[in-house]
Amino acid sequence: MKSTSKELQKKKEPLFTENEKKLALVFREIERGDSDKMNEDHISEVLSQRRKVHEYIHEENMQFHERFKIDHRNNLIKWGGIIGFVVFILLLVVFIMPEYLPEALRIVFAFLGGIGIGKSFQDTSIQKEK
Repeated sequence: MKSTSKELQKKKEPLFTENEKKLALVFREIERGDSDKMNEDHISEVLSQRRKVHEYIHEENMQFHERFKIDHRNNLIKWGGIIGFVVFILLLVVFIMPEYLPEALRIVFAFLGGIGIGKSFQDTSIQKEK
């Protein structure tokens, strides 16, 4: 019984984000009686800082998205070049020396298999780091 309750506690996600906790602390400070120190200027300053933080986070997310789009486009260009080169070589083999086509296809499939194995090793190493 005890192990299942521990597992459930581990699976629970936090109810509040870090920013919400910080804002709650500010409001608790206001409620405690330190409100004579906090006036409208202080509250407007806190809210303006919060707006700036949200703008910064939004800008950072947009920059990340732009980097992702650029990386994705570069990846497509790279793979397009590789596939174009392989097709060009296979067409040369078919029209110039068709008797070598089975060996050329074996090389292509070995290359693709090597890429697949490399991707699987790379994916497992990324998962181990997390």
